[in-house]
Amino acid sequence: MDIIRRSQFQTVPWNNGGGITHEVAREDEDGKLHWRLSLAEVGRDGPFSLFPGLARILTVIDGVGMDLGFAAGHPRP
Repeated sequence: MDIIRRSQFQTVPWNNGGGITHEVAREDEDGKLHWRLSLAEVGRDGPFSLFPGLARILTVIDGVGMDLGFAAGHPRP
């Protein structure tokens, strides 16, 4: 087992400016993201980023929770 310390996380701001992601671990195959484990800090409401071809599992670990809405004309994943 490897211990991954917070100082090793790669932290990046979201493109929409609504939060940040701390990337804990990831694996790429053929130059494409295969899987990723990350922690996100949501700062405000905004559009949900799409990751076509990837299944997402979201778990709220702190705070009051989250509601995801879908705009008219946009299919649910």
